[in-house]
Amino acid sequence: MNLKDLEYFQTLCYTRSFTKTAEALYVSQPSVTFAIHRLEDELGVKLFEINKSHRSVELTIAGQYLQKKAGHILTEVENTVREIREFNHPTIRLGLPPIIGGYYAADIMKQIDDKGLLPFINLVEDGSELLLKKIEENKIDLAIIGSASPIHSSKIVSIPITRSELVICTSRQHRFSGRSNINFQEVEHEKMLLLGQSFVHRTAFQYFSKKYRIKPKVVYQTDKIQTLKALIAVDCGISLLSRMVVSDAEDIAMVPLDEEVIPYFYVSICFNKNHALSEEEKSIIELFQAHEKEACEAHKDFTEIAR
Repeated sequence: MNLKDLEYFQTLCYTRSFTKTAEALYVSQPSVTFAIHRLEDELGVKLFEINKSHRSVELTIAGQYLQKKAGHILTEVENTVREIREFNHPTIRLGLPPIIGGYYAADIMKQIDDKGLLPFINLVEDGSELLLKKIEENKIDLAIIGSASPIHSSKIVSIPITRSELVICTSRQHRFSGRSNINFQEVEHEKMLLLGQSFVHRTAFQYFSKKYRIKPKVVYQTDKIQTLKALIAVDCGISLLSRMVVSDAEDIAMVPLDEEVIPYFYVSICFNKNHALSEEEKSIIELFQAHEKEACEAHKDFTEIAR
């Protein structure tokens, strides 16, 4: 049975007109007529009767039966074709920390969707340290990783994407708000709001605490960045975060750290050295690289205008 004939039949069932069917399918009327005759010859039954008084066609009993089955047949074929095509597009296990995901989600995911890759993405959300371990163990294919320094590993390929300055984040009402910079030692007696242990920001906090031999009081920790930002905004405490995390929060002040070397939050896209990248995975890497290139150029243009 010719599937195209079945599609013509299904459309004719709806329009009840050879002319309207031809117009709907952008084919000639004889093409529709031949398709229906071919289908009737193959099945050995009449599917339509001509209603001359209404200049339309009516389904026979056999036609009514085929109409019930045709939709299921075409849907099943369509699903089968889609599933077979997916053999060439295996699922991509993409690791994405919630913090970085919030920064990239709208733009990058839209572009991934535009390329038709979104149905093949299995998103794995976790902290950067856990995702890095999953890359090493081949439990995921790609991951966007945040780190306190550039990643160097014998097991992992790391492609730098961007970096974002680590800053002290406070409410607009806090006494640190408006400062040009701050020494980390000054947070010793502040109420600290932190991300969980698997997040790089926590590692950076522990590094500075050890460096200055202080033990700030941690009053709350969470894996939810939106919760953390909300608590900072209402002055429940302060935190150490990267600019990219809070750049969209107008009710949060960002105070640079007074350090000889500016501390950064590095963002890289990583995969296991033994993992052979598919063309789809290469496309995803290129999307992230292009996104940051455009963001840098936009920032440069804005800076020049501001001058």
